[in-house]
Amino acid sequence: MSVLTVTGKLDLNYTLNEPLVLSTQTFNATPSCLQSYSFVNGLVAIANGLDLHFEDMGPLGVGRTLVASANLTYTLSGLLDTLPRTIAFTKIRIVILKIISRTAGDYLTFGPGASNGWTALVASGTMRCYGLFVHVVDSTDSLAVASGSNDTFKITNAGTGPITYGLYLGGNSG
Repeated sequence: MSVLTVTGKLDLNYTLNEPLVLSTQTFNATPSCLQSYSFVNGLVAIANGLDLHFEDMGPLGVGRTLVASANLTYTLSGLLDTLPRTIAFTKIRIVILKIISRTAGDYLTFGPGASNGWTALVASGTMRCYGLFVHVVDSTDSLAVASGSNDTFKITNAGTGPITYGLYLGGNSG
């Protein structure tokens, strides 16, 4: 049985336009990447099923701010949302890290926490986010979360000024 009734859609639209001149011909190069993901209510065995979601936009809903060198560790098997409800992921299908404001040159790093680190997304070390990170696992695949052994996700401000961000997660309870 699903924990929450959740449906959703994620659309990605990346397009460029470059005017080109070759010899006497002028034309536009327009590379693009268009992708859409639809999610239905359901557990992990259902293709593109979700029954849990979590968003951290800070206490005022305008973003979570980390000062220079600060970090925040999320325990994915026991998150508390703003309502407050306990959100206990066993599988993750959507990870979105969106930077709302930062100083040029500053960035966030993310990866496994120091204790019981979640290694399904980043096996070791960290990744950098300067603006937007999006990771989607579709079909019946997912990134496993194991309570008490593989469930902490850490975000660190690697810059010298404050960084405000939003974290969005979607996944399953079982």
